Amino acid sequence: MRNHWILAILLAGSVSAAAAAESNSQKTDRLLRVLQSDAPMFDKARACQQLGEIGTAKAVPALARLLDDEHLAAYARSGLEGIGGPEAAEALRNALAQLRGTRRVGAVNSLGELRDVRSVDALTPLALDPASGASAEALLALGRIANEPAVALLRRVLAGNDPTQRIHGAAACLLAAERQLSDGNAKAAVALYDAVRTADIPPINRIGATRGAILAR
Repeated sequence: MRNHWILAILLAGSVSAAAAAESNSQKTDRLLRVLQSDAPMFDKARACQQLGEIGTAKAVPALARLLDDEHLAAYARSGLEGIGGPEAAEALRNALAQLRGTRRVGAVNSLGELRDVRSVDALTPLALDPASGASAEALLALGRIANEPAVALLRRVLAGNDPTQRIHGAAACLLAAERQLSDGNAKAAVALYDAVRTADIPPINRIGATRGAILAR
């Protein structure tokens, strides 16, 4: 008898999970219809946010089409960040070449939030070009990604000739050091902190590196 009760509970749990999954799928379809309709801007913005909460890769193309929308771009990025995964990151990467101004900056920031390692090549030219309009943000995104190629680029900028770029590179190196430390790579974190501490930047920009180096050790 006891085994029958256990089986019934397991079956009920399976049915509930299936129902929940079906419900989310139905909600996703409804929200996508909102985005493709003439609904008010508020409803579309809310649909983007909700897709970030319950949506899957199925919603990525619809959100990607809004990345250059004057009013909905920020909501679309939020939705893509919430969905995450390689499809969302790819959509943001592909949009970089077409986006300008604040919308390009937003896409760069989202790639940093997603820590998309495949974005390093796309972010590098933006990071190295102060005229790109997204140089500082691209450097910070690389600091959040913090893989080996990203860190190598940041250290190059930190040792470069542009004083403003060095300051932005220092901030990005601190982010990378924090990431390395949280991943258990204390030695790599210390090396980054020390690189910032000894860089040719104003003393106030070295304070965080000094503190970080002490804690990491």
